[in-house]
Formats: sequence, C-alpha cells, structure tokens
Amino acid sequence: AATAAGILTTVVVNPIWVINTRLKLAAKKREAQRTRRSGSNSELASIEEETKGLENGEKHENGNGAQAEEGQVTKVPKSKNTVGAVLELIKKEGLWGWLAGIVPALILLINPAIQLAIYGRLRSMIKKHRNQGPSAVEAFMMGAMSKGVAVLVTFPAQTVKLRMQAGIKGGKGDLKSLKAELASSRNIMEFIGKLGTLWTGVEAKMATSMLHSALMFSIVELFRAFNRMVGARRKQLANSV
Repeated sequence: AATAAGILTTVVVNPIWVINTRLKLAAKKREAQRTRRSGSNSELASIEEETKGLENGEKHENGNGAQAEEGQVTKVPKSKNTVGAVLELIKKEGLWGWLAGIVPALILLINPAIQLAIYGRLRSMIKKHRNQGPSAVEAFMMGAMSKGVAVLVTFPAQTVKLRMQAGIKGGKGDLKSLKAELASSRNIMEFIGKLGTLWTGVEAKMATSMLHSALMFSIVELFRAFNRMVGARRKQLANSV
C-alpha cells in the first residue's frame, strides 16, 4: 500500500516539478537578456555562468525552440506564469511532457527505503547489544550515515530526472549523448570519470540531507526515551499503590 501510494503521489506531483524546473530556467534566461541589454558586464558574466548549469546537470539555454547546441535546454516555456507554462506544455508535448523524468523519479522512491533499512538494522544491533535503543548522539550519527548511503546510491537518478525535466538536448546533458560517451571509453578509468558526472553536486545534497536526517532521528529517539521514562514512572506508581 505504501509503495502504491508513493508511485501515485510521484505521478501526480511530477508535472509540478517539470513546470517548476522550466520556469526557473526561463527566469534565468530573461534575467541574462535584461542584463545584456543594460550593458552590465560583471552581472552578465555572473548570470551567464549561473545559467550554464543549474545544480545536478541543468544547462544554459540560449533560445526557445532553437537548434540544440552542446548541453542546451530546448524546452524553456515562453510564458512567465505557471498556468501559461502548463497550457504550453500540454499543447507542445502532451502527456509525455507531463511525465518527463517519471522513471528516475520512481526510482528515487527507494531512497527512504534504503535509509530506513540501514537505520533500522543499526538500531536493532544496538538494542540487541545492550537491551535499549540508541542515544540521541548515536541516532544523530546513524541517521546521517544511513541518509548519506541512500543519497549516494540514488543521486544519479536525481541528476537524470532533472536533465529530462529540463529538456536538455545535446552535450553531456543529453542521456543519449552520455550513453555514447560512456560506450566510447578507452579504459576503465576513463569510463569511471565520465560516469562520475552523474554525481555532480552530490556534496551539497548530502550535506543538507544528512543533517536533516540526523536531527530527525535524534528527536525521534529523544521522544522514545521520554516515553520509556514516563512508562516506567507510571508502572512504578501503579506498583506502589
């Protein structure tokens, strides 16, 4: 039931992420164009550098519907508002536009499963060893470690999802070009180096996700310890009556 709910939620929410990604790219394009017209070279250089690649592989886009260059985003909406972008997406791409990146998005559902499996295993080992759950500090470390492993395993799917939702064509941003580039590797080290582009930006993602997970599990274990203490106190009072 949980898996079915996760799949259904992903399918429903995916179009929102597609629109969100492309509206961000469109906003960055318009900002670069305004800066170019104003003649501010320093700001222009900064914005163009930023729009060359959003985190996790999104690339700069120089024109809507123009011929794809290396790593160029070709599906940036012309509309400035969400409703207009949605209508434009439906008109130009139909159902497939709504489902851009849906396969890697579904793969990402295993991220919390990996995290909870690792954390649960570590917690059961501690509980078996000393007959009580982990402390808040131990939970902090275990939460960070379990989330770090989950992010490392699933981050390529996140990268692929964003590239597909951004509509990247050509260059390393295009999945077909990436497959061809991997196939042309002359040795294992070159193959590993090219494959590593799928983990671009993983450091920032790990830092935020691991901290969030560590704090969450620490708080959970603190509440569990509090509940145990309250339960023991109630039992003690009941026995004294």
